[in-house]
Amino acid sequence: MLRLDLNSATAAAAVLTVSFVLAHPAVAQDETAADKVIRAVRVDTPPTIDGVLDDAVWAQAEPISDFVQVRPSDGGPPSETTEVYLLYDDDFLYVGARLEDSDPDLIAANTMRHNVGLGRTDDRLVLILDPFNTGRGGYRFETNANGVRHDMLYQNVSQVQTAWDAIWDTAGSIDENGWLTEMAIPFKSLAFDPNEDSWGFNFARGIRRRGEDIAWVSRNRSYNPSIAGRATGFEGLSQGVGLDIVPSLALVDSKFYDPGGSDSQTNPSLNV
Repeated sequence: MLRLDLNSATAAAAVLTVSFVLAHPAVAQDETAADKVIRAVRVDTPPTIDGVLDDAVWAQAEPISDFVQVRPSDGGPPSETTEVYLLYDDDFLYVGARLEDSDPDLIAANTMRHNVGLGRTDDRLVLILDPFNTGRGGYRFETNANGVRHDMLYQNVSQVQTAWDAIWDTAGSIDENGWLTEMAIPFKSLAFDPNEDSWGFNFARGIRRRGEDIAWVSRNRSYNPSIAGRATGFEGLSQGVGLDIVPSLALVDSKFYDPGGSDSQTNPSLNV
């Protein structure tokens, strides 16, 4: 795939940063969202991204498991337990998750191709990042038990840039208790302020056979950058400018996003 040269990448980073900071001023989140915090733990030894989650370094994380249903029962208890871990070092953000399932043989893991939507076909884990705490823009990463990568860029809370394509790694596996996943996202793929130790964060999970979606933070059957908790503990990071991206200048689809999994109306827009 075609990579941006440095000048194009720098321009892309500038546009991305401006879109986060200027075009989308900070908005207040509800009190429940503001109260939910996961601490990102800095580590010296990175985990191996193999989808097994057995590296000793994961024991340093401070996991969260207080998810709620988004649908079918808005705010109801999830049918299965989900536990998420967050680590980082100088170069990468690491996400690990144990997604318990009472019947692992029924886990939907149909998609094998990267950059294909998972919402209608697969059980999935969703990560939403809002590094500038705007409550309006940010990044979305999705994966399934096969380790498929699907990423999007939020232009606002309901519109995503699906052709944005970051460089990151993920792996998944299924065992007798459910499925597991690990992600490694390079900080150089993200635009962020190194002086900000707290980012907007959210996690969601889809269990397809039950038509069930759950999230760490949700409101009115929705989760997006404006409906999120926080990740704290980021320190000692170098300036993030979002340089490690794949697409070059091209006309691409900008889509209004249904968090339940469908992409509807498309509008052409310039992807930088």
